[in-house]
Amino acid sequence: MSEQKIEGIAVIGTGMMGAGIGLEFARFGYQVALYDLTDEILKNPWILSGANSI
Repeated sequence: MSEQKIEGIAVIGTGMMGAGIGLEFARFGYQVALYDLTDEILKNPWILSGANSI
């Protein structure tokens, strides 16, 4: 069986957990895409900075 390399991460739902999960993967060098029901939540600076993942 061959080993597969993870090249990117998609996080569906960027609430408290989703944003934190995306942040952790990004910290370890993965390309991360965040998706939510509306674009408005993705414009929230707290989500983008990962400040809500504490």
